[in-house]
Amino acid sequence: MRPPRFKNRVECEFPSLIYIASYQSPQERSKRSEPHPTEDEVVERISSRFKAKVISKEYPLLISIRSNIFKISRMEDENSRTYIVSVFSKSKGVKKKNMLCELDEHSSGTRLIIDILPSNPDSVLTITTGITRGLKDVPSKLQELSRLHDKPIASAGIVGDHVVATLKQDSARADGYRRNLVFLSFEGAIDEAIRQLYNFIEGVARYASLAGRLVKLFRDRATVLEHIESSERNTQERVQDILGNVRRPPDQIEPSDLGAMLTEVSGIFSRLTTITGSVKRDHIAVKRYLHRIESQFNTWNEKPVTGYPTNSSVETRRFEEMVNFFGDNVDRLEALRTQLDTVLETIRTYVGIQQQNVSVEEQRDTKKLVARMVTLQEVLHKLEILIVAFYITEMGRLVFEAVAHDMVDVLTVAFIPIALLLAIGIRRLLHRER
Repeated sequence: MRPPRFKNRVECEFPSLIYIASYQSPQERSKRSEPHPTEDEVVERISSRFKAKVISKEYPLLISIRSNIFKISRMEDENSRTYIVSVFSKSKGVKKKNMLCELDEHSSGTRLIIDILPSNPDSVLTITTGITRGLKDVPSKLQELSRLHDKPIASAGIVGDHVVATLKQDSARADGYRRNLVFLSFEGAIDEAIRQLYNFIEGVARYASLAGRLVKLFRDRATVLEHIESSERNTQERVQDILGNVRRPPDQIEPSDLGAMLTEVSGIFSRLTTITGSVKRDHIAVKRYLHRIESQFNTWNEKPVTGYPTNSSVETRRFEEMVNFFGDNVDRLEALRTQLDTVLETIRTYVGIQQQNVSVEEQRDTKKLVARMVTLQEVLHKLEILIVAFYITEMGRLVFEAVAHDMVDVLTVAFIPIALLLAIGIRRLLHRER
């Protein structure tokens, strides 16, 4: 009968620690990393390492180890899977001691339970819980938290019957989105606070999933996008060189040079178009994540705590900087594409002008050739007349030799004009028939 008793206690008590880890969907993750464990695999791993009592073998898993009860829940959507590990103390006397402690200060069983989860989560939220007497007690309680954790409070706000505070990170981490939070419940509304807590934790888990995906996309692309500035500078220098070559006198530019420049610029333009399309898709994705995160924050209806910015305002501002980073790079890439497109049009226009010039020269050469051919044809026509007239004259000479042998030379000379007229007549007659 002990398992049902433990289960009922879990449903009506505060956890001393909540650990939220979000990952990519199992389909995407399995391509590059270890797969997510099944319920049976989790239970088997825990049983093989600890003297554990399994209270529930289906999600949410309930496992009793030493002085703690662990509740392992799982949330899924189309792109991610999120695990929520809640740690409860079996002893009420130990409860206050466990509250407001960091993860490293919890039992070794807590750390080993968390180590059973897949490695390299996209986001991790570690939440410790505590109790405050009322709104007037909140500032002093936050100062106490800051001293206890030896970290300043970065932001704080009131969500329902809870004060939610975020501890300042030591430095930017390269392993994803990481936050240490503290939930303080008001002492006079514990039962209502417990009910709100579980609903709120689900919202925090959804937020952790979205934040992890946004930050992961930003980190994955940041290295590539940081090289855009140097690539942009190199590309602009090359563009200026090409424009300088295009502005040279036409007689100094070979057609092969124009072809090489056109091929080079077309290649750069094609690669740049591909990169721009990819960054645009990423920009749309991070804007969608930000919109969903803002919608989640709106459901919290977070109210400010005097002296601290709200958690939602601080996180929203950080995410907006990431989104703007993508937007700025999209604008820079588009400007570079426009510049390259102008260079391409300049080269194409120059090539077109060169082709027109060649065409005009060819037309001029053609006209000269036609004129020479016409002149040659006229000469041939005249030569044709002379040849025909020669043959007619020779035929007339043969006739004169037979009729008047003594006057053949005089008659032949006198007949030459007549032979020319006959040759002209014959040529016109023949060309008319053609």
